[in-house]
Amino acid sequence: MNKIKKQVFFLAAAAALIVISLLAYLGVKVYHYYYGMLRMSAGEYAPVLEAGEYNIVYKGEYKNKAIKVDGQIYLDLDVINEDWAEEMLFYAEDIQKVLYTTPTEMTENEIDRDDFKKWQGRIYMRAELAKEMFGTQYKVNEEDQMVAVQAPEDTIAEVIKSDTYLLVQPDEEERNYTAKLKKGEMISVYETETEGFYLAMNELGYVGYVTEDQIQKTDTKLSRKQPPALEMPEDKLPGRTISLAFQQVYSNEFTAEVYSEIESAGYYINVVSPTWFKLNEEGGIDSLANENYVAWARNQGLQVWALFDNSFDDELTYRVLSDSAKRQALAKELLQYCEKYQLHGINVDFEEMSEKTDHYFIQFLRELSIELRTNGYLLSADCLVPSEWTSYYRRDIMGQLCDYVIVMAYDEHYSGDTVAGSTSSQQFTVSAIYNMLHEEGVSKEKLILGVPYYTRIWMGLENLRSEAVGMTSAKNFIEQNDLTVTYDKETGQNYAEGMVDGTLYRIWIEDAASMKWRLKLMKDNALAGVAAWSLGLESDEIWTAYEEVLFS
Repeated sequence: MNKIKKQVFFLAAAAALIVISLLAYLGVKVYHYYYGMLRMSAGEYAPVLEAGEYNIVYKGEYKNKAIKVDGQIYLDLDVINEDWAEEMLFYAEDIQKVLYTTPTEMTENEIDRDDFKKWQGRIYMRAELAKEMFGTQYKVNEEDQMVAVQAPEDTIAEVIKSDTYLLVQPDEEERNYTAKLKKGEMISVYETETEGFYLAMNELGYVGYVTEDQIQKTDTKLSRKQPPALEMPEDKLPGRTISLAFQQVYSNEFTAEVYSEIESAGYYINVVSPTWFKLNEEGGIDSLANENYVAWARNQGLQVWALFDNSFDDELTYRVLSDSAKRQALAKELLQYCEKYQLHGINVDFEEMSEKTDHYFIQFLRELSIELRTNGYLLSADCLVPSEWTSYYRRDIMGQLCDYVIVMAYDEHYSGDTVAGSTSSQQFTVSAIYNMLHEEGVSKEKLILGVPYYTRIWMGLENLRSEAVGMTSAKNFIEQNDLTVTYDKETGQNYAEGMVDGTLYRIWIEDAASMKWRLKLMKDNALAGVAAWSLGLESDEIWTAYEEVLFS
């Protein structure tokens, strides 16, 4: 063999060796990929269980526990409540009962009977009863002591590739898995922050990640059983866009001053809400109601939604509403007032509530809704604008229970604030509407925009203080002290500023101009209407805005 042939031979041999090595390497990789997977047992990643307990897997996460009693599976009440029961189940700890409150009735269920159990401080509901009542879908995995509970809004997908694994981490190189899926198997999938991957749960409760090319989403949706709905008859509603005005009253006398405030608004309002009812220390209601007021208002074609407030007292509110007997008595007492004074409805204005109180407040609204709405009386409730510090307010449920929800889009800057500013700027109002509709889930047909008839005169810089005044008072102050008025594009308001006796005065003016864009925002968003705080603080010029926007 000559030199050239030897070189060719060695090159060919080297090439063959490389090819063989590469094939072997790829073979090992392929083998490792399909056969080198390591299945993790549930005990390695699931929460630790005690005897008789099962882990509930819900929305791809371990969420609370299930228990088995006398061969029956019981699911944690919070899991059922979250989506399947739409929070209509309420554990009343003081009477040791689970209350089931639908739009039309409330039933009471004893604890530690067949259907409900208490275990280590938590309440459980028999799984089969939840399935019967709400359509709750669940599957028991005895081997690993798990109960897979599907959510009504779960996205159902079909596995379209063989050798699909539920990976422990969203990484295609990940070798650890919780379960191997069969082609054609149906699973629940959830969005993740990792591109190309879904979190998935199979029917036995095993959870892991799959790639998007391994599944095909379907249009299948689980069916939740709905309780009977309750719609108010058309003749109970105001009949057109709601134009409500709150009215502060200080006695139960129907004086000329009281009715003249209403009369001055003319046909620009169709609902009046007098501040008649107040929660008292005994858990009852102090009343300033007057039957002549209602009779006169009805004669003017107005509806009367009497306001019920909690005096901004969180401790009192919690103490009363957490007492089931007092809470239910309140609802019945308000119904009696509606019947006695021939009211059209009640407006609930409970403010400055803590998270623990809001929990009971929502149940109070449920019980009040049954008392009022099944008897033909309207229920509305006021709420603060959505914010970080009121994120626990259940505005979504308020929107389900009430005929109307009023978002109080004012007090953007308030008494005691460290920064001077508008009572309700344009952006503040826009955000309030957007968040109520799109973040809180209140329907536009039920949402009423709260607007201010007042503003604040801000005084000083370091020793900042303010005074709330009506529109006419603010205008007179500006003219008497020759303050400079300009248009503030940022707030969408006229703005006054000037020095008076060595003190800086600033006013973000409420007038026809600011009222006009508020009314337009209400109309452009197809909301139910507006509610103004409060009668007597407006100036006559704002009615031109009402005329132009609401009646043109």
